[in-house]
Formats: sequence, structure tokens, C-alpha cells
Amino acid sequence: MGSDPPAALQSFSVSRPAVPSPDGALVAAVDQSQLVLRTSSDGQIVESFPLPRSDGGLYHHIKWSNPQESSATDKPRRILLASDVTIRVFDVKSTSWSAVVNGPAGNVGKIAHTDFGVDEAEVVVFSDFGAKVTIWSLVTSRGVEIRDPKAGLKCHDYRPLSKHWAILTRELAHDNLLILAPGTHDVLENVELPTVDAQGVKWSPDGRWLVIWDTLSAGYRVMIYTADGHLFKTYAGGQTVDDVGLGVKSVKWSPQSGHLAIGDCDDRVTVLANSAFHPKIHYNHTISIDPHQTEVWEEQIQRSRNRNYMRASQPSSLPSRSSLLGKGEADTGISVMKFNTDGTLLATRSDSTPSTLWIWSVSSPIPIAVLIHHAAIRSVHWHPTVSDLLLVHCALKIPTIYLWKSTWETPNILNLHLDKTGGSMEACWLFSDAHEQSSFMIGNASNYTVAQLDLNGHLLPSQNLQQADKRGVDDRFDGSPVGLSPLKSPHSNPSFGSEEDVHGQSSHIPHPQISVDSFQKMARKTVPFKIAPPPWKCRCTAYVLPFFYSASSGLPTDLAYAPLEAVTSSFSSQAEAGAYKGGLCLVQIIRYTETPVGSYDELAIVPGDFGVPGQKEQNMRITRIYVSQKDSCYNGRNNWNIPKHLARFEFTSLSQNPSWSSRSKHVPPPLKISVFAPGENAPPSAKPFFTTTLQPINYLPSWYTFPFNSTWATYFGFSSHMAQPPLPAGETKEECGSETWIRSKPELSSKKTRAVWWDMQQEGADQPNEGPSDSETESLLSKKGPGKAVRMLDGVDNWWPGLGRWRIGLWLDDAVLTLGEAEEMNVEKKTN
Repeated sequence: MGSDPPAALQSFSVSRPAVPSPDGALVAAVDQSQLVLRTSSDGQIVESFPLPRSDGGLYHHIKWSNPQESSATDKPRRILLASDVTIRVFDVKSTSWSAVVNGPAGNVGKIAHTDFGVDEAEVVVFSDFGAKVTIWSLVTSRGVEIRDPKAGLKCHDYRPLSKHWAILTRELAHDNLLILAPGTHDVLENVELPTVDAQGVKWSPDGRWLVIWDTLSAGYRVMIYTADGHLFKTYAGGQTVDDVGLGVKSVKWSPQSGHLAIGDCDDRVTVLANSAFHPKIHYNHTISIDPHQTEVWEEQIQRSRNRNYMRASQPSSLPSRSSLLGKGEADTGISVMKFNTDGTLLATRSDSTPSTLWIWSVSSPIPIAVLIHHAAIRSVHWHPTVSDLLLVHCALKIPTIYLWKSTWETPNILNLHLDKTGGSMEACWLFSDAHEQSSFMIGNASNYTVAQLDLNGHLLPSQNLQQADKRGVDDRFDGSPVGLSPLKSPHSNPSFGSEEDVHGQSSHIPHPQISVDSFQKMARKTVPFKIAPPPWKCRCTAYVLPFFYSASSGLPTDLAYAPLEAVTSSFSSQAEAGAYKGGLCLVQIIRYTETPVGSYDELAIVPGDFGVPGQKEQNMRITRIYVSQKDSCYNGRNNWNIPKHLARFEFTSLSQNPSWSSRSKHVPPPLKISVFAPGENAPPSAKPFFTTTLQPINYLPSWYTFPFNSTWATYFGFSSHMAQPPLPAGETKEECGSETWIRSKPELSSKKTRAVWWDMQQEGADQPNEGPSDSETESLLSKKGPGKAVRMLDGVDNWWPGLGRWRIGLWLDDAVLTLGEAEEMNVEKKTN
């Protein structure tokens, strides 16, 4: 098939690149001071919306709402326009309605990207610098913020049909996958990813799978997750330690979800079969091609400047990136991959040979055709209804379209003629149900045109076209209402304009905010606590006392366990819960300021490492712990088998202490910490069951602080993981029980740590034979159960046998504590 002669097409002036509607019926474009909607078939104006000249016409984003997938008859209704600081939304079917959002990115810069959300009543706004993304409701005028989203359009995706939103976030050098419920924006899943720097996330078209791929520096890493956020498989490209590839550059699902194509930087495409995500076929992009094995078509330029394809008869060496673009830097990898509509064909482009397009069948490793051009390929589009018709657009300043169809003898090149050209062109198909003809649009930031093709790829005659009204809103406003909301000048807080001026209110989701899924919402009806599944990232001030204790000295069970766990053999018996190994012990007092369940205080006892029945490993274990809040108590037990109980905390600053008076400018004053039995409905306990006083060390420089991270202990052979046995249930709802072992990894870090004295003198040590006399303390420490009552004090002035009164510990300011995912352990129960 030869090239058509230049065809004269009427173009339309625009101020920004025009955008076709998803159904292909309309084209939206900003022309000076108005938004114009034209029919794609004949260019007739169907609606125009005046725009205020105060905006300056600087709209960077034009978006159509997507029709509902549940109804084949639905049409796109709304159009979104966005400048750096303002968003305007218009309704095609109800022209009297419109909305304006001023300053939707808040005070963190300009709008980096925006689009409709789950539906046309929702707008998603990404702010500059990846600071946050805000979901604005056009119904309630309220917004929901998510902090630290990863930049790039590939880093979020909506699930087909159900519209669950998957988005990648990054905080403190860790990637997270959030899955949000449509409408409510509850975070159903929060998954910490094992990635160095995740590059994108994509739902499969059937909504069953999520694929995430890592940065090039991490090697070949593609992770497939189930729809509820569980890792199903990690594909490493079949590489070994001695065969490390250059990493993954692009990923693409087939339309029916039957295949997953992975393009790597070794110029190879691997197609995985959906059944188990095993490699089905590999496509290698070589630097030369034998035309006897496949069809090779080369672009030719005639003297008349027309272009056509000619089939190569000799082996061809493909044009390299440096020869085309004049750039010496190396750039390799498969950056363009497109499946056709039925998933049987795949078009690919390698960055090392950017002007060459490869067309493959999913059933053969040999390409069906190879198209070689004079300019780099800019975009590739399969026809939406004709499955084997392909449109290729190259980086040319003149309007030229390249067409390939499997049944044509020769690919076709259309040399178009526009009224005026200038700037980089873009081309795409327009959706149409008509099989007798196809439509495409090509244009740039100055003008665009729409053309129709017959079944053989020839241009059809143009229709009579209508010019736009050049008047702006100021010229056309005659005192009667127009389809534009009252306009407001941008200010620091976002606001909406509609028939009433409504101030937008943004409800902040701190990262990572943990909400509940539908199952947990049902559970909330019977559990009166906030449900916050792992992982948790908390901010706090921590006080840590490390010491060593030998297993041969015997574990003081009356101190190590709370009464409830002490009388439960599955938690405290070394025969059932693992042998005590001793080693590094910890007393931790933590004041949490930010957690998924709010602020609270905590005292935790880690008496060393324990074995796990039937396994060789040994891990640290929290055997006794008190918190000041019921939500924390419930979630700690429910998530990680941490045996939390309630207590009341007092923190008293001893600012009059002489040891601190001369150092007040550099260090905090001595701090007395006391822990009492809870006294919500009774007078406070007269005597604490645990107390300590933290004091500065006089011979250390007052300004001296240092960084600290608990994972450093692994370098000295200590375990960084925690293994917790099943918990017994207590008498209150927050003291829930469990039936499985849980393994997790906590991590405590701070950049501002100082060494301090811990005074472990306990109140009542001068009465070694007397326990707490207060009824509440006795209730807490002497719960009824088999055996004698268990008490915290045992007649020793240093609280723990052999510990001594004065110990050196740590004071961590501005600390971060991470409680990782809860991993169920397969531990065989001991039977008598």
C-alpha cells in the first residue's frame, strides 16, 4: 500500500492541547478565554463554557470523567481544567452547574497532577514535591489527605469495577502500598513493601492482582500481590548471583489479564502466564534483523517529501539512539509495550533503538513485523475496536501518521497537511463503534484536527466545520446567570465555588493512617475499641535500661510476668512456651505522642531471649507490659500477642534537683516516673508498683548526644525479632486472647540520644516483707488464679535480682518506634 498524497484538513486553534472524551464523541479544548466542546465527527460546537480572564488561560490539565463501567450507556459528563492553583469542573449535561476549587494543594506549592477520582464527584490533587495527595469531594466540599505519596502517574491506580485505590507512599526510606476503599477512603490495607524504591503499581484488568516493580538499582524485581495486599510471588527474571540483569523498565497487563509483560533494561520482554506467573515466552530485541525470518519495513522519503514503507531485502542494522538523537549517553531497555484489544499481539520499542517498532504474537518468539523509521517513536496506539490495526506516531514536527494492519500487503504512511503547525505533535485513536471507518486526532498546543479513515487506511473527506465564538466571559455576560460558579480569588485554604460558596475542609490522614476494612467494621460493633492493624509507625520519647541476666540464675517469674500470664502455662511455662535463654534484657518506658490509636504511656519488660518449641531459633520476648490506654491494650494483644495490661503513669520533673541546676540549658531535668494500678473509678493508688528516677551523668558533656538504632544489636549477635506465645484472655474486653504464635520485628531509633543514670530504688523497699497495701494495687498484682498472688515488689531495693540501685540507661528524644507486620508462626503445641 503506497503513501497518500498530502491531505488538506481543517484545524482548530487551541491554547492548550485538546483532549478527546473517553467515548470519542467530543473533543474538549481551551481556546483563549473559553472551553469549547466539539463533536469529533464533524467539528460542530455543542457547548462552550466561558473562562475568567483572571486565570490567564494557563491551564495545564484537561481531564474527562470516566463513564461508569457498570453501564454501557453512560457517557462522560464532566470536564476538569486545572491551572497551577485553581481547578474548575464543568458538567456537559447540566451546563448550569460548575465548581471551582481554589488552592487545592494547600500551602505546599502548585498542583503537580490532578484528575477525577473514583467518579465524577471526586477530584484527586497531587501537590508539588510529593508532599501530599488530597481527595476532594464535589458533593461535601471536604477533602482527605494522604502524606508522602510517591511521584509519578504509575504510582497509583484504580481497581476496575470496584474502584479500590492502590497508591504507593514513601516515608523514612520505606515504601508502602495503601489500598483505599471507594467513597469512604478508609485504608483497607497498608503493606510495607520489600523494595528499595518502588517504581509503580498496576491493577490487573480483572481486579484480582496487583503488580509492583522495583527501581533499576535493585536488579530484576517484580512483585505480584493479591487484591487484599498479600505477596503472591516475586519474579526475579530467572537470574542468579552470577547473572544479574539491569532491572525492570516497564510492566504491562494484557486486556484480559491472561498475560503480564515485563520489559527489562537488557532489551528483553518476558511474558508471564497468569495461571502461576511463570515465564511463557521471551522476546529478544537484537541490534540486527534477518528479513528472511520476519517482515522488515523501512521508512523511505521521496523527492516530493512524501513518505512510504519499503520492505527490506537484506539484513538490516537498526538505527541507534545516538545516531538518531545525537546523544552519546547510553539508554537501553523496553520503555514502550502495548497489547492489542484481544491480547494476542504486543507492540514494543527499545530505547537503544528508539525508531524501531517490534510487533509480536503472544504465541511465538519471532516478531510478526518490524517497522523502522527515520525518527524516534513517540507513541503507539492499537485501535479500540479493530484488534489488528496499529497507529504509530514519531517525533516529527510535521503531521505524519504511520499505520499497520496484519491483513494489508504494505503498511501505510499518511502525510497530513494542517492549516498551521508548530511544536511537538501528539496523535491517538478516537473510540467508535463504527467498523466501516476509524477516526484519529492529531494536534499540539496550538491546533488540532480530526480525520476519518476507511477500512483500507485511506482518508475520508472532511465535513463542514464550525468556528468557535472568540468572546470571553466578560464579553458574553449580560447580567443573566451563566454556566459558571461565583469566582473566588485563591487563598491559603482551598475553597469550592458552586451555587453557594463552600469552604473545603480537609481531614488529614497521618502517614501511615490505618483504618478498617469491611470485616473490621462489623467487628467494631462488638469490640468498643479503635482497630489498628499492623504495621505501626509511632513517634515518642523513650527511656531504655539495658542489662544482662544469665539463664542459669533462673527467671524471676513473679517479676517477669503479670498475674494473668504467670498462671497460664502456654505463655509462662518453659516446657510449653520455650526455654529461657537469658542474655540482653530491657526495661522500656515510652511516652507515645503519635500512634494509630493516639497518645499513651507504656512500661515494658523484656527479660532476654526465649526458645521456640520445636525450632532452633531464639528471640526476645515481652513478658510483662503496661499501657495507659485501652485501645493500645487491645490492639497490642490482638496484633502481636503483646501481653498488655492497663496502668496509670505519672511523670514528675525534678527541676529543683541540684545536679541539674547548672546544666539546665543543655539537658532536661531529672525525671521521676511512677507506674500505678489504674484508678479510673477509685482514688489513685497511694504507692506505685514500679518507680525510677532518671538523672544526668555529671562527668559527661552536657551537650553530648548520639544516634541510636535498636537493630544495631544484631551486629553483636542479639536477636532483632520478637516471638510471642498465644495469650490468655483476661476479665476485661481489652485483655483479648489469642491461639497462635506471632513473630514481628520492632525497631526503635533516635538521632538525639543521651546516657543517663537510672535510680532503681523502689518505694517500700524498707518494708521487705510487706507488699502493696492499697486495694487497687493488690487487685492489679494479685488477680485470682491457681497458685499464690504475684507481686511486682519482692523485698529488693533494686527491683530485679542483682541489678543494683544505680544503672546507666538511655534517654531517646524525638524517637521513632516501628512495630512491623505480624507473622503467624507454625509452632507445634506440647501435649502431656
